[in-house]
Amino acid sequence: MKKGRTHCHFIHKTNFFWWVLTIACIAFGYPTLFYGCSSPAAVEVPGGEVSVIHFKVSDEVSPGADTQYNTDVFVFNDDALKRLDSYQRVRQEGGVIASRSGDKIFVAVSNARTGDWTDIYSYEGLSSTRVLLQDEDPDNPVSVGIAGIRAGSGEVNEIRMRRLVAEIRLTGLRTDFFGTEYEGEPLTDVRVYLTNVSGSCKIARDGCPPPEMIVNSGRLDELSLKGFSHREIIFRELGDVGRDGVGDDVSFFCYPGDHKEESQGSPFTKLVIEGKLRGKTHYYPLVVNRGGVSGTVSWEEGDDGELGVGVRSGRTYCYDITICRGGTDDPDIPVEGGMVRIDGNIAGWEEKENERIVF
Repeated sequence: MKKGRTHCHFIHKTNFFWWVLTIACIAFGYPTLFYGCSSPAAVEVPGGEVSVIHFKVSDEVSPGADTQYNTDVFVFNDDALKRLDSYQRVRQEGGVIASRSGDKIFVAVSNARTGDWTDIYSYEGLSSTRVLLQDEDPDNPVSVGIAGIRAGSGEVNEIRMRRLVAEIRLTGLRTDFFGTEYEGEPLTDVRVYLTNVSGSCKIARDGCPPPEMIVNSGRLDELSLKGFSHREIIFRELGDVGRDGVGDDVSFFCYPGDHKEESQGSPFTKLVIEGKLRGKTHYYPLVVNRGGVSGTVSWEEGDDGELGVGVRSGRTYCYDITICRGGTDDPDIPVEGGMVRIDGNIAGWEEKENERIVF
C-alpha cells in the first residue's frame, strides 16, 4: 500500500454509498464509525455538518524502525459526555477522517494489539483501556497522541505521538576489581533485567498512579516471561563480563513507575545486574531515577521536573556501569557504597549532561 493511504475495513464501491451511510448514521444519532478512503467536501445534513479532518502524526520519540502496525484514530465530542463521533484505522503517517463539525478530542493510538475497539463509545472508555507490557514490540511500541481540535476548520492537525514505554539503556557494562580479592577476574553468567515493572498501562494516564499489576516483583520471574512476545524488553543474558565490557548498548522497556510512595504493593522499578564471582551469585540492583533513595541513580532536579521522580513515558534512562566489588545477596536490596561506579544521563525531549555517581 502506498505511503499515506489509509487502511479500510470496508471498501465502498461509490462515494454515493459512503455518503448515504454517513447521513444515515448521523440522522439516527448513533456513534458513527467512518472507514472511507476518501472524503468529499463537507455538506449540510440532519444532525450537523459533516467535516473532513486532515491530520498527520509525529512520532519523534519513538524508535526509528519501520512501523509494522497501524494507527487507530478516534474523534470524540469535546463536551460533558465525550461520546465517540468517528473512528478510522490509518497508516501511521496520517490521513483524513470524517466527523461532525465542532470542538473535538482527537486521539491517535499506534501499534496497539487490543483488537478491533468495538466496545469503545466514549473518551473515558478509551482512556481507561489498558495495554499489556507482554504484548509490546520494542521496534514498534504503543504510542499515543491526544489533542483538542476544531473539526471543520480546514487546517491540517499535527498530532505529536509519545510512546507509553520508557527505555532503560545500558550503554556500557564492565568490571574493575582493582585492589580487591577478585582483581583480574570476570563476572560470569551475567544476566540483566528489570524488576518491579508495571505489567499494564492505561492509554491515557491521569497523574502518577501506582501500578495495578507487577512483573518481576522483587526478583526475576522466568515463568512470567513465557507470556511475553519479546521477553528481551525486560531480560537479557550477557555471558561473562570482564574489564573490556560488553560491545553494544542493551535496551530494556517498561511502563511508567512514577508513583510518589513506595509500598509492598507498589515498589520502585529497579535495573538488576546478576552474575557470579567464584561460583557465588551476586546482585547489583539500581533503583531507577529516585532522588534520596538508597542505591538509586538520579540527577539534580531540572526545570522540567522530570528528574529524580521515577520512570516516565517517553524518557530514556542511560547507564554506563563499572562493577567494582562483590554485590548484594538479594536482587531487591539496592547496591551499597563502592559496589559500582556509574555514568548516567536521561534523554527524552532534551539531552542531559552526564554526571558520575559512585556507590
